[in-house]
Amino acid sequence: MPLVFFAKLVIFNQWLDLASTLIVTVTLLIFGEILPKTIAKNNPEKIAIRVSYIVYGLSILFWPFVMFFKGLQWLVTRNKNAETQKMNEEELAIIIDDMEQKGEIEHNEAVLIQKVFDLKDRLVEDIMVPRIEMVALDYNSSLDEVKQFVLGNPYSRIPVYKGDRDHIVGILYERDFYPSLLKNSRMSWKRLIRPVKFVSGQMKVDDLITEFQEAKTHLAIVSGEYGDVLGLVTMEDALEELVGEIYDEHDVAGQNDLFFEQEEDGSYLIDADMYVEDLFERLNIGDVPEDIPNKLSGWLFEKCESIPEEGFQMKYVACYTMQDEVSESYEDYAKTLTFTITEVVGRRIHRVKVEVADATDEEIEEQRKIDE
Repeated sequence: MPLVFFAKLVIFNQWLDLASTLIVTVTLLIFGEILPKTIAKNNPEKIAIRVSYIVYGLSILFWPFVMFFKGLQWLVTRNKNAETQKMNEEELAIIIDDMEQKGEIEHNEAVLIQKVFDLKDRLVEDIMVPRIEMVALDYNSSLDEVKQFVLGNPYSRIPVYKGDRDHIVGILYERDFYPSLLKNSRMSWKRLIRPVKFVSGQMKVDDLITEFQEAKTHLAIVSGEYGDVLGLVTMEDALEELVGEIYDEHDVAGQNDLFFEQEEDGSYLIDADMYVEDLFERLNIGDVPEDIPNKLSGWLFEKCESIPEEGFQMKYVACYTMQDEVSESYEDYAKTLTFTITEVVGRRIHRVKVEVADATDEEIEEQRKIDE
């Protein structure tokens, strides 16, 4: 009898545990989930105001604990964050390339996405207009000289310098100049000069875009390490890194209209304003390295390290991989590009001769040392 009694008691306790579990679950579901949410949904403002005091009090009460655990988490994961981010970007680049090959996205879409990633590594000095190519106005110019200067230039924003170009004092806006001139033909044009923004040549292009947006301006002077003027940069220059060349009403000739002619000896005579990317594409010699300036003139000027002269020569070895159209296999190529300045107008490079030849082992090795 006692055994039977205890057996029944055990079975009864099991049923009791099951019943209590069901009752607690249903009670929590109704009074802890469904009913409160229904009431809050029907009276959102009133409930939110009342509950906010409780939430605010709890947030203050537990703030030290939250900050402690956040700090602990940062100490544990700080060395992995950069590595994880880099790995994720590399994985995403592989995924984008795979999607392009499968035809899921267009080539131009894949290029645009890749440019977004590259933008954070691109420096302002890589995209700026070099100082030697800057169109700037002397502060001591007379009103008649300013009129002729503004009429003779297509730019809507003109830097103004005092003494020399290392002392930029502001910007003259075309939209300020003409209305003021119509109102008063003897006005003092210097009163129209607006403050100018200065940025470092080492600033990243994506940071530059943010700076332009915050300052609500479209032009900045690029300064060097010692405060000297390196050039100027515009919002248009920055955006062109993403979407390619942007043409406005003042852009008479596009890249396709620039002078590009093959000579009888197989060399090319080209306009120095051509983009290096367009030149490489026309010559079919792979992609342009990130550290090369946008325009050929800027690249040559960087290598000149002085006022450019006719006859100056520069060599560059382009190493690249291309797919053979017949065998569909990938092959490595190396071409030596010899650039010779053939025409200089004022202090500006105008025409360049380009010779393309197969690179020797010595030239390839020398280029690798330069790149390192």
